[in-house]
Amino acid sequence: MQFGMPTLIECRTLEDNLMLCRELGLSFIELNMNFPKYQVQCPEYTDVL
Repeated sequence: MQFGMPTLIECRTLEDNLMLCRELGLSFIELNMNFPKYQVQCPEYTDVL
């Protein structure tokens, strides 16, 4: 079984969320598509994701 975390508002960037996820030993981040910066039409994260 793998454990993950939701995207946190407290973390300003995706990279901050990723670092926290790694520090906690979690396997994945659930991206909240309600946040405009994580929606598909936002090109800055498309290559990263």
